[in-house]
Amino acid sequence: TQASYGGLAGLLREATRSDFVDMHGYWQHPRFPGRPWDRKNWNIPNTSMVNETDGGVLGRIAFHRAVGKPFTVSEYNHPTPNDHCAEMFPLLASLAAFQDWDAVYQFTYSQSSDQLDRPQIDSYFDLVNHPGQLVWLPIAATIFRTAAVEAGTKPIVLHVPAEQQGMDTRRQVGDVWLAAGAAPELPLTRRVAVQVGSDQEAGLSESVPAEDARRVSSTGQIRWRPAEEGRQDGTFLVNAPRVRCAVGFLQDRTVELGDVALTLNSASNGWASLGLAALDDQPIAESKKLLLVAVGRVANTGMKWNEERTSVADQWGQEP
Repeated sequence: TQASYGGLAGLLREATRSDFVDMHGYWQHPRFPGRPWDRKNWNIPNTSMVNETDGGVLGRIAFHRAVGKPFTVSEYNHPTPNDHCAEMFPLLASLAAFQDWDAVYQFTYSQSSDQLDRPQIDSYFDLVNHPGQLVWLPIAATIFRTAAVEAGTKPIVLHVPAEQQGMDTRRQVGDVWLAAGAAPELPLTRRVAVQVGSDQEAGLSESVPAEDARRVSSTGQIRWRPAEEGRQDGTFLVNAPRVRCAVGFLQDRTVELGDVALTLNSASNGWASLGLAALDDQPIAESKKLLLVAVGRVANTGMKWNEERTSVADQWGQEP
């Protein structure tokens, strides 16, 4: 029942016949060129989503929000062993908070085993034994559950009259947004939603710039700077009173976020995810309880990558 199943007709189905609208999303889900789910024959591109100009998976999910219905994402992950999978929670929590989504789920806590205390990372999706993702949970909860990152105000609405929507299963919702004049990165700068079966003229509720190269949220709290062409240097920054985040290619840089400055001197491939949050509902400058998170590449001891660094096959190694 994902809203994307069935194109425009899928969104119409979920928005008119369900109590809430749901989506799934994975950044670089493992691909299996031979037999499905062959643990020895799979690969991933192994890149960071901060380099994407349109917000990657999160931007595409956002276009499926329906006016007047709760919106959830019941499966989401940046699967292991991607070198950048520690970016998942700061990106997910911040964009979900800004877009005012109602619930988000990481898939999954432990699918591959009932043994919850196993020390090594041994699955694409399990959270239970991944320190680089687990350590972000308190900050992610602060961002999303306590609205430390503010929701955007008046959303831009895509009006789709019922006669246009009908049973159109081939037109994807994102394509309709683009055809109406929305830029792919619009969910990074404004809240968005679709009015299904609208009695208004088809199109956007207001005109929007063809492209916002700055990619700054309407609240001013989120800045997404994708990679320059031909480079790997994107960054994702959050500057809110109770939380600051810097994710991406931060090597030898000082990032100033209000009254907090973060300097990264060394990291694998120059990439890291850094976060600072007040856990007592106070602004960072006044807080008595702060959590600092600094995570780069997370891997098992003895994990054996192929030459392209796109697969470890079944050579996952032992605990980190």
